[in-house]
Amino acid sequence: GIDILPLRVSFGDEEYLEGVNLTRDEFYTKIRAASSLPKTTQISPADFEDKLAPYVAAGDEIVIVPISKELSGTYHSACIARESFDGAPIYVVDTCNVTFGLALFVRRAVALREQGASAREIAEKLEELRPKARLYALVSDLKYLRMGGRLSGAAAMAGSLLGIKPIIAIEDGKVINIDKVRGQAAALEKVVEYAEKAGLKGDVPCIFGHSDVPDLVQTLRE
Repeated sequence: GIDILPLRVSFGDEEYLEGVNLTRDEFYTKIRAASSLPKTTQISPADFEDKLAPYVAAGDEIVIVPISKELSGTYHSACIARESFDGAPIYVVDTCNVTFGLALFVRRAVALREQGASAREIAEKLEELRPKARLYALVSDLKYLRMGGRLSGAAAMAGSLLGIKPIIAIEDGKVINIDKVRGQAAALEKVVEYAEKAGLKGDVPCIFGHSDVPDLVQTLRE
């Protein structure tokens, strides 16, 4: 019962809409063969206005949960679009998160909606959760850090030969490098260690995710 506005993804001159005419499997196939990273285009204010207009006309309340404003202009596009509907109950929440971390906020918002919470109450609850969310990940292939200019070719080659696995996290809405570990098994253990230090226990929501490495995420889950 939610709407997802797709990002535009460009591989060279070819442009796609995420989840519309580009599946996840197709994305991973294309990126493996690409010589440079694809580019994404933020959702525009006009895109938001087109999506919001029918809901506003129906008298609905709206909560928008975009990816971190530190990583995309999508949050600001949503805020601009909101101004086009003066007085409408539209709330834009910056969770300072992305991907699996963002999914936790969306799931919480849906649960609150089902409990009868108003849009304002949902937005306030999500903002309360913002400082409590954590996202940790290991980068198992340095190829894409090199393609994105975060590593030199020599550093990527040396790191690959040594089996170096960077550990990354989201902090204040930005992706940061927090550690580097030698060997995949040790890197998985380190991710678990960081999660435990952050207070991960069986009674808090947790999402496991991967970028086309299902066997690896299953090992992490276990």
